[in-house]
Amino acid sequence: MSVESLKSLFDVAAVILLFLTFLAGAGVLITGNIINALQAERLRQFDKDLTEAKTELGKQQVRAANAERSALEAKQTAESFEKDIAVADQKAAEATQKAEAERLARVQLEEAMAWRRLSAKQQGKIADDLKGFQVARTWIIYNLNDIEAFGFGADLASALSKWNPTEPEPIMKMAEGPVPVGKNQPPSRGVFVSTTGEKSYEIAADALVKALRLLGFDSARSSVPAIREQHPTSTIFISVEPRPEGPQGDAKLKGNLVR
Repeated sequence: MSVESLKSLFDVAAVILLFLTFLAGAGVLITGNIINALQAERLRQFDKDLTEAKTELGKQQVRAANAERSALEAKQTAESFEKDIAVADQKAAEATQKAEAERLARVQLEEAMAWRRLSAKQQGKIADDLKGFQVARTWIIYNLNDIEAFGFGADLASALSKWNPTEPEPIMKMAEGPVPVGKNQPPSRGVFVSTTGEKSYEIAADALVKALRLLGFDSARSSVPAIREQHPTSTIFISVEPRPEGPQGDAKLKGNLVR
């Protein structure tokens, strides 16, 4: 190959190299711009995401603060409710206590005024306690128009059916007089038992008084014994006087146990 051919070849090669150099520079420039644009876009997206994250964080902080405030308010409200409930419970307890005290006072008043009566069980106990005594006649009396005493006398008659009792007989008791105002002796109250004096009847009368007392009824031996000459038949006398003040029967026994 001649020198001229080599020179032409080298010239062509130089042109090609120059073109490739230009092409490489253009490629570097274009790709650099593209990379820069992509990086700028990524940076903008990062800034946007960071801004949104900061905004969301701020919102969450606000929500957290609101939730904390709401929780505090709820706690305060619950505490207020608890106080109200405690006050209401206290008032309810006081009302219950007051109602119970009023009920107890009413029961005590009713017991203090309730008429004397002997239940079937009490009548049976008296009959069982006195079954060992033989009594030919039992005379039951009460003050005229004292319906409560009549009812109790009738119960006694049922309990003492083995003692041959009379039906409760009304009598009129009058205090001796006239006496100055306020000087009348208070009436006797309760049940008083006397006899015509026989020893066995005296023992039976004591047993009757004891049986009545064990059931909570005021009872005693009479301080005025019966006159034997006026009652030829051996007799136990039961005088049912006006009701004693205060509880009688089971109510009195319950009160004694409390005390």
